[in-house]
Amino acid sequence: TGFKDAETAHRTIELVMKHKPRNRQIWTINAMYHRAKHHPNQTASMREAMKIFQSWVDDYKIEKGKNDCDTAKKKKTTKKKRIATDEQNDLLSGNTERIKKKLKRKESIDDLNEVPKNPDSKTCSTKAKNKPTATKKIKEKKSQRRLELEGEYKVLFNETLPKIAKANKWPLFLNHCLMRVALDAYWQCCWYEKLDQKKGALKSMTIPQIENVMIIGEQMSERG
Repeated sequence: TGFKDAETAHRTIELVMKHKPRNRQIWTINAMYHRAKHHPNQTASMREAMKIFQSWVDDYKIEKGKNDCDTAKKKKTTKKKRIATDEQNDLLSGNTERIKKKLKRKESIDDLNEVPKNPDSKTCSTKAKNKPTATKKIKEKKSQRRLELEGEYKVLFNETLPKIAKANKWPLFLNHCLMRVALDAYWQCCWYEKLDQKKGALKSMTIPQIENVMIIGEQMSERG
């Protein structure tokens, strides 16, 4: 796997789709795209790989949006059928008290959903205050991106590299040793001279730093 050129990108997507569940495929492909994007020595071949990854991500989002919409419609239809069945059962059993309660609750909900006549009313201002800001959305997006990246980082150093190291009989094969090699290579010194040792390397690094350490890890897996 990797992102060095278009051929590698296609092979990466093929392997990911074969061996990973659908909800985790996006993590890997997205990580590959961003690693190529932030690579310090980005090449034209990497940019071609980025286009392939981006195309896959766009198709995934369209597919996911359609599936989410279908699921929401299905839930709504099921709920309507259940309500209709309950009402029918109430009528057949003569449960008038329950019917009255439902009607009263429905009227209360309709009152709450009624649009106020005055656009400058307190209701409108409250909705405006509760509306998520652009800054909050950006933070949420970064948080999600970081979680995805941390997951890929752990898979690379805890699973992928140790397997390759043992198979090729490297002198170092434990996950923390391989991680140390990549971190020290990136920082050009002992990593805890730059990061908080108590907090840990992964939690101390920024998103671009994690991506660059993973690039070194990928190079280790390819070149040894």
